[in-house]
Amino acid sequence: NIASNGHPFEGGYRLAVCLSGHVRTMMEPAVSVAYQEAFAHFPHLTTFAVLEVDAAHAKTGGKEKRDDAQKELHSHYTQGLARYTLSIDEGTLQFVDHGTSFVSEFLKNCQVLKSCQQLMIRMIGPGGHLSKFETHACRNKRLVEEMSHMKESVFNWAEQVWKMAWCGKLVYAWEDRHATRFDFVIKSRPDIVFLEPFPSLLKFNFQKHPIYVNRVTEDHVYACPREHCNGILSEGAKAQVNCSAGPTFGFVSEHKMGFMGYHGVPGYLDGLVNFALYRPSGPVCSRVARGDHLVRSEAQCSRLEWALKDSNKANASTDEDLENAVREIIRTDPSEYFLF
Repeated sequence: NIASNGHPFEGGYRLAVCLSGHVRTMMEPAVSVAYQEAFAHFPHLTTFAVLEVDAAHAKTGGKEKRDDAQKELHSHYTQGLARYTLSIDEGTLQFVDHGTSFVSEFLKNCQVLKSCQQLMIRMIGPGGHLSKFETHACRNKRLVEEMSHMKESVFNWAEQVWKMAWCGKLVYAWEDRHATRFDFVIKSRPDIVFLEPFPSLLKFNFQKHPIYVNRVTEDHVYACPREHCNGILSEGAKAQVNCSAGPTFGFVSEHKMGFMGYHGVPGYLDGLVNFALYRPSGPVCSRVARGDHLVRSEAQCSRLEWALKDSNKANASTDEDLENAVREIIRTDPSEYFLF
């Protein structure tokens, strides 16, 4: 009854995990193996992914079209996609491009919805601060498109929520095809590396908090019971694309999820879920999930960083060796690395 990661199997419920966003480092062996190991104790897990693939991901050189990059992703990352058990044919994988973006849908609504035509957008300045100036978004297509690719901007945030809604479509369709319903949903960025097994969902106080998020950005990882997940899986994107989510699309507010229907203070994953963003150079250990178990998080992240930077320490002379090193890090009892 014990999974490969050392945690007891949790087979009493069905779990859906949505990975949405740019591919980035999702297919790096350390990231994909850590994901596989982090959720090994959930036998009824289904992974879904909505991925935006830039031409830069194509390996053939030059300025490639997005569909070429998508084909290249399939051929180059066959093993990685299999590790996540993702498949277009099985309805668990969806690629998005300019034609299926939030911006494209928003600009269509600029032609037909008064709520969008009258919407005044407040710009986000340096450091994420809200500008005093407003502009008619529908009259400035170029600005809207630029902001959709700018970090810490209202339209970049809207694109994130839009991809979550595409993942919601995959989840709903899967439930319809299998005549069943998931019990819990987790949303995660594709470029997150989990530092230890995902905790039992029975540890979450969902009666008090219908949704849990990471504290700092409130957009990296979400966890919610299925009955409370429609906000992130569909309702949030509807409010944004219909221009009823306010002048910042909910980006600047007391809590980002307010316009999705999650009022009040959400539950925080810090101390329950330990992860780090993963860049091409490796994990960003200075930005691990903060909380009561800070030492645990940093220790696990540092071990992963050492394994990648010093192949001799991890005996990672091949991809297989590196993958085994990552598995060992995820499985290791973190208490062994507490520093007092």
